[in-house]
Order: sequence, then structure tokens, then C-alpha cells
Amino acid sequence: MDSAFLDKRKSGIPLIGDLAWGTHFGHFYATKKDLFDILLPYLKTGLENNELCVWVTSGLVSTDGASRVLEDAIPDFKRYCDKGQIEIVPSSRWHRRGEQLAEAIVSRLDRGISEGFDGLRLAWGLPPDKKGSGAFLSLADGDAISRHNVIALIAYPRNQFDAVGLIEVARNHGFALVRNGDTWEIIESSEATIAKDALRKSEEKLRSLFSHMAEGFAHHRIVLDGKGTPCDYVFLEVNDAFERLTGLKGEDIIGRRATEALPGIEKDPMDWIGRYGKVALTGKPTSFESYSQPLDRWYSVSAFSPHKGFFATTFSDITERKKAETELLKTKTEWERTFNSVPDLIAIMDNQHRIMRVNLAMANRLGVTPERCIGLYCHEAVHGLAAAPGYCPLSLTCLDGQQHIAEVHEPRLGGDFLISTTPLRDAGDQPTGAVHVARDITDLKRAEKALRQRTLDLEAANEEMSSFSYMVSHDLRAPLRSMDGYSQALLEDYADKLDAQCKEWLQNIRDSSQMMGQLINDILGLSRVVRTELKVETVDLSDVARSVAQRLKETDPGRSVDFDVASGMYASADANLIRLVLENLLGNAFKYTSSRRDARIEFGMEEWNGKNAYYVRDNGAGFDMKYVGKLFKPFQRLHSDKEFPGSGIGLVTVQRVIRRHGGEVWAEGEVGKGATFCFTLGAQAIARGTETA
Repeated sequence: MDSAFLDKRKSGIPLIGDLAWGTHFGHFYATKKDLFDILLPYLKTGLENNELCVWVTSGLVSTDGASRVLEDAIPDFKRYCDKGQIEIVPSSRWHRRGEQLAEAIVSRLDRGISEGFDGLRLAWGLPPDKKGSGAFLSLADGDAISRHNVIALIAYPRNQFDAVGLIEVARNHGFALVRNGDTWEIIESSEATIAKDALRKSEEKLRSLFSHMAEGFAHHRIVLDGKGTPCDYVFLEVNDAFERLTGLKGEDIIGRRATEALPGIEKDPMDWIGRYGKVALTGKPTSFESYSQPLDRWYSVSAFSPHKGFFATTFSDITERKKAETELLKTKTEWERTFNSVPDLIAIMDNQHRIMRVNLAMANRLGVTPERCIGLYCHEAVHGLAAAPGYCPLSLTCLDGQQHIAEVHEPRLGGDFLISTTPLRDAGDQPTGAVHVARDITDLKRAEKALRQRTLDLEAANEEMSSFSYMVSHDLRAPLRSMDGYSQALLEDYADKLDAQCKEWLQNIRDSSQMMGQLINDILGLSRVVRTELKVETVDLSDVARSVAQRLKETDPGRSVDFDVASGMYASADANLIRLVLENLLGNAFKYTSSRRDARIEFGMEEWNGKNAYYVRDNGAGFDMKYVGKLFKPFQRLHSDKEFPGSGIGLVTVQRVIRRHGGEVWAEGEVGKGATFCFTLGAQAIARGTETA
């Protein structure tokens, strides 16, 4: 068993090195410098070690003086004070009247631990006028330190101790520091050194035997109430196995009552205290298996009394065995519950097609209880036949020992089923039967039939759409061309005979026919978008965007437009359709920034809801967000043709293309400040950079 005080802590004093919890040592000082040489690094290191540090000052240094010295020596002193990690008190106020030093030490330690510190580091300066050459700490005081997470430095005035006094202090503490000229030295008494070595060897031998026991071991003292009835017990010693098997640490429970270490043990139905008390008082040993509520474990325990009033226990953890037994008892019930909860129809059958067991779903379909199914032949109960039908997958499994799957229509069970038969084998790998599982797929078959009909309907609709597109393309274009041509002829051949009003009317006829022609082209384009088969490949979106931007610049060489296209953007898409998207979005941005001298158009990518979203952003006319719902509807425009010409089909086309790619498209804008159109695609592989087109 490793105790807490074996945890090494930095002392801050190079001559000493690391110290274990529970260490206390002496320090002889002649001047303030002697005191500060050791005490300041000692306390500074304690603060850095996350320890509650307490300096009990003597007459040599006042509390204010101690505070100033520490503030000068420790850069973060104020922060430690704000945390409550450093306490400077005069010896007169170190502990309350009537309170023992040991009690004061434990009280300070408890406060430190509750505030999140690792332990207590104590520095106590004995006043220079303290007379005597004996030990400063009593046995109880030293024990209070050695049993807890405490390290203590006791500073003694050097001029009050002769050589014998120095040795006495060193023996009381284990060692002490004293200045010899310009250096510090450690002094120990010979008796302390010899006794410490002998005790160490004896403890190591006993500890080795004690610690290597496979079973847990604990020694206790029984506690009686005023009537002599056992009411508690105290932990005196435990071994490593005890800690491992219970999860309790020796340093946390030794010296403590069971009701403190194991809250609720006095209410445990097992009556541990009463049972152990009987052993301690009568000397009669006992053995039993029992569950400990405070520890939530099962133990096999043997208890005996070495002498009256005391008892020892050896025990082993049997929790896993008890759990296995409990699980074994639960297995049948849980398996039955699971077996009967499965909606599939399950039957376990032998090689002769006899039913050995069915689940509730199968029994309900057959109209009998599960027990009544046992012994029935499957072909009789399910199919109403004298022998298994030729398509029976169970027959195939019985013949070749393999799993077989088949779709079967069975009116007696009320529909279509997907049947699987999986072979069962005994310990010698010999076939004994099969597990027959029938999944009702009646609704699925109906859905498949409906889907086939819908596919036929869509194919018919596509054929009608093709016919309509042909009609629009050929039958409507001819009259429009005639209207435009004759209007142009009148304007050119009879210009001198027409007044201004007639010329304006004829020009309006030409504009309208051309607009109608463009509208027909856009509708046909939208139709092709819907019907065209997707040919997905890796497309360099940056390259496509730069190409579109260059073409737009060439259509209006007089404009100065700053195109900012992020480089290295790739996506899996149909190259022609994704070009159509960028032509529409960049074309709109180019059109709606025509009135700005500082026109700027961006094409880039950003993350949106865990996806990669592309965007086209401009600083053009923008739009009112309350009309955003009209943007992606056919023939819905937010600007007049005089402001910005268009057909109202472009954004509808964009939306159709993006949806066919499994993506989304949306827009944001503000009147006079521009618009941003964003879209996502289904499968994407993207890198990014920035380049100006």
C-alpha cells in the first residue's frame, strides 16, 4: 500500500531536494538573512506546487515585514494572496486557545484541500527569546504532520541551542539545516540514522509480505456505544489488495471510522458492523458472501479476531462471478423478449421440417399460440400442403447446408415475403435444422409496382415535353421571324413615307417579337436542363468563371469591371450545366452593375452548415429582401426591361441545375448595395486560392 505522503514534492532547497508528504525538519537561523535564505525559496516553491502555504512569524519578523519580503521575492505574490494560497500569521494567533498544535495543522490542511490545494506547507519561526534545547514539536504534533499531506519547516534561533540541543532537534525532526560558515549543512543524530535504517528494513520485509497477498486484508478495532453494543469500527491497516479490490485508499481511511469512510454502511441490510462486532467480541470466526451497498461490490469474506475488541478480514471480490450468475438468469427472459419482439416471422425447425419453436409474430400469423406450433410440419401449418413445395428454401438448406433466400407469395400468411433459411449445426458441426425468417414485403412490392407506373408516366410526360419543345421551336418561331422581318422591311423600305408614330409602333413590334424569340429560347433551354442526362466529371469552376468573365468583358469593352475569381476551385458536376449556372449568375451581376463606375464582381467559396458554398457577389442595383421569394419563379422580375432587360427564366434555370446536382441555391441583397447568390453542389472536391480575372 502506497501512502499519500510518498508523493514527492519539490522543496525549493537544493541541499534537500524533493520531500515526501509528512516530512518535518528543523532550520537554525542566526540572522534574518539565514531565515530568508531557506524560508523564501521554500515558500515560493510551495506556492508553485499548488500548496497552501502558512508562515507563522516570530518576534524576529512581523507579519507586515514577512509580507513585504515575500512580495519582493515572489513576482506573482499578489495573485497568490488573491487566491487565498498564502497566509501569514503571528504565532500568538496561530491556533485558538485550548486548541492543540496538531488540531491547528489538520484544520488548516482541511481548509486548503477544500479550496483545491494539494496540501499544506508550514513554516514556523520560533521566537529568538524561546529558551530551551528540547524538541519544539510534541509526538502528537509530529504524528499530525507525518500522517497527512503536510510539509513543515520549524525555524529555531541558533544562539539558543548548544551542540546537544542541535542534535536533539535533529533527532526530533529527522534532520535539520544549520549554516557552517558560508554553506548550509544537514545534521542528523546517529541514533536517528541507525533507528531509521533498522525500521526501514523491518517495514520493508513486513510490507512485502503484507502487500503481495492476493486477497484483500484489513485490521480493525471495534467501537462500542454506551451500552456495549458495536456501533462502528476503525480501520487500522489495509494491504494493496484491499485498495485494489475496494477502490478505497489506505491514506484516506486508516484511522477513520467505517461510517466516515463508507457513508451509509450503518444502514446496509447486511449489518456489517453488527456481524463484525460479534466476531470481535466472541472470537468466533465467520465466512460469508455478501453485497456491499456503499462499495457496490460483492465479496467473499472471512473474518476472525486476533484478540478481543479487534477483528481482521480477508476477502476476495466476487462481483464478476455474481454478475455472471445474474446475467445467466436474465438471459432466458431477455432472449424470449427479444425473440418475441421481432416483427419478422421466425421459426426454428429440424431437418424434417418440424417446428421446434416460433416467435409471437409467426404464431399470430398462424392463428395459434407459440406452444401449439411445436411439432407441426411447416408445409402443413404454413402452406396447407402434404409435402414441402418445390420452391421451399428450407428444403435446399437441408440438402446443401447453405443459407438460401427467396421471395414467396403466400396467401395463407396474407401477402409477399422475403424468406431466408440459415442452417443450424451441433457441436460436431452436423446439421440439425434451420432458422426460418420471413419478412413481410407486401407493402414494398406495392410500392415497387407504383414506382414502375410512375416511371412509365414520367417517360410519357418527357415524350410530350419533347413534342411540345419541337412545336415551340418550329411552329412558333416562324411567325415571330415573319413579324420581325416584315416590320424591319417596312422601316427600311418605307421610312420616308412613315411618320414618327408609325416608326415607333413598328420598332415596338420588332422588339416584342425579338423578346418573344428570346423567351422561347430560354424556355427551350430550361426544358433541356430538366431532360438532359447528367454527365458528372471534375470541373475547374475557377477556369469556367474566368472564361465567362472574359466573354462578358468583350461584349462591352467600354466598361471597367473588376472580376475577382478565387482560384483552385473544383467540383464534381456536369460541365455544360455548371457553365450555364455561372453564365446566368455572372451575367446577371454584369448586367446589374452596369450603372456603377466601380463595378466589382466576386466568385468564391466559403463554408456553410458544414458544406462548401460557392457565391457570386456584386455591388450593383441589389434588391429588396421582401421580394426574394419571386427571384426563382418563372417570369417574375424585380426590375423593368427599361432598367435591365431580361426574360425572368435565368434564375429558374440556375435553380433547376443546382437541384439536379443535389444542391441548394439562395440569394441575399440590399437595394443599391448589391446582391449575393450562393449555391452548393452534392459531391465536391475543392481547393482554393485567389486570382483576379
